[in-house]
Amino acid sequence: MAVRHSAQSDVDDALASVNATVHDGRVLSSVIDMCVARTRWVRAPQRADLLYYAALALLPVDGLRFGLPMPYWNPISPLLFAAYALCHWRTLLRMLRRHRFWLIAAVWALGISLYGWLTVAFHPLSALVTLVSIALGSSFLASLVIAIDVRRLPVSSMVTVLVVAYWCAFAVGVAEFISITAHLDGLHTLFMGMMQRNYVAARPQFLFTEPSYIGMHLFGVLLPVYWLTRRRSLAALIVCFAVGSMVMNAGTRIVIDTMVAALACLIVMVPWRRIGARTLLHGLGGTVAVFATATIAAVAVNPRLRSIWNHGFWNGDASASARLFRTLSPLLAGIHDPAHLLLGFGTGNLGEAMRRGFPYAATWVRSRHGTMTNEMLSLAHVRDLSVFSMNAYASVIAEFGIVTLVLMATAVLAHVTRHRQWSLTTVVWLLLLAYLYCQYEAYAFYAFWLFLAATGMSDISFTKHESKMESPQ
Repeated sequence: MAVRHSAQSDVDDALASVNATVHDGRVLSSVIDMCVARTRWVRAPQRADLLYYAALALLPVDGLRFGLPMPYWNPISPLLFAAYALCHWRTLLRMLRRHRFWLIAAVWALGISLYGWLTVAFHPLSALVTLVSIALGSSFLASLVIAIDVRRLPVSSMVTVLVVAYWCAFAVGVAEFISITAHLDGLHTLFMGMMQRNYVAARPQFLFTEPSYIGMHLFGVLLPVYWLTRRRSLAALIVCFAVGSMVMNAGTRIVIDTMVAALACLIVMVPWRRIGARTLLHGLGGTVAVFATATIAAVAVNPRLRSIWNHGFWNGDASASARLFRTLSPLLAGIHDPAHLLLGFGTGNLGEAMRRGFPYAATWVRSRHGTMTNEMLSLAHVRDLSVFSMNAYASVIAEFGIVTLVLMATAVLAHVTRHRQWSLTTVVWLLLLAYLYCQYEAYAFYAFWLFLAATGMSDISFTKHESKMESPQ
């Protein structure tokens, strides 16, 4: 108690010194350093913090055979984040009392699902998977708030762990590429035995469930963290990871995701208030030319993109057409059943919606002279525990209804407004998320919850960075 009282008095003295040395909006850096050095002793490290750092270190690991079996990915980190939040259960209870919205959202999800359960079907296991996914996503949000706002863990250390973890994942991808191209059968067999889904049989998969998830990690997690912290090591990692993935032909989606993310970065980085109209016009013309050239080059170099360009989505690529079919089936089921379109088919009933929408989707494809692949045909009898849509909006509408989706969007906008976090970077990040989740559906994935945390905490704010960028200094 004496040590803690002494540390607190040191902090008070340091803060008083800071207040005394402020002049014309500037603070002596030496006094700030002294304040930071003394406050380091206020929060003693706890063993539970190791859980948090372990979860960060395992963030890029979601495709191995061991992990939590969830729709189309096997993550480990959500379990560790949940354990970290439960280690601070008193704080968690205070957060729930303070932010009752989350309790209301949980009650709403269960309440609106009753309609689908009573009118369609009730599949306990698939419903449990959906509810657990939402709970794990919420626990990631809670663990972020606890670690940064309550425990005051250094953000720089978190970023360092992330950078090291993703560099290791990239190194694994390089090793996979070498094992494929050099025909190192022993190493290649080892990687194939590690992964739950063996895309590594033909192309690098890194440690992700499939190569198309590269963009979700790079531009849904790492890029926003770079915008928040401006760590150059993150920028180097993102560029190297994206370029390396394309060079190693890891996937088609990473090409498109990289172009979209590059446009987002350009919008964020340009000092719009300090450039003239003529300069802006020339810049826009150059940007259009660059992106047009990049698009042509991508189509020319990537065989799958070239095939889609020549033959369309329904005949150009089997994987792309299957993904689109998975999105189309539950949406068409709702369009032909307006009540369930509004209120949903119920939690865990995505499979029911997909089976009901299969005839309409198949008719749609055939009317456009598309090819029904084996994967698309299998969706007529898809199992409830293995179903996935690869589209977050389709999944939410199928399970909870379009009313819930509209309420969610409204709640997110209100959340940002309430915390006064609107800025150019916030808008660009939100639009980037909206794009990324068009081809991704995992409720527990970190990108959406990271956005809620960043726009709800003053310690990690965009407005600080943007004011520095626009300042004459």
